[in-house]
Amino acid sequence: MTTEKTTRIISELLSSLHYSNIEEAGIDMLLLPAQSNYSEFSNDVRLFEDKHHMKFEDFQIPILSRVL
Repeated sequence: MTTEKTTRIISELLSSLHYSNIEEAGIDMLLLPAQSNYSEFSNDVRLFEDKHHMKFEDFQIPILSRVL
């Protein structure tokens, strides 16, 4: 009885979040933080380029040569 109720709750939750199965929901939960971090980094790079009027790649070259 408990597993039937749990299964019903899980399937209702997945369908309300528009997931077809639990694997799809798990993958999405793993990818969302990475996508968020990438989006935040991209915005930071754009703000840097606008503020300093230079490409971020041009800024990285001297820094990388010092580190390596």
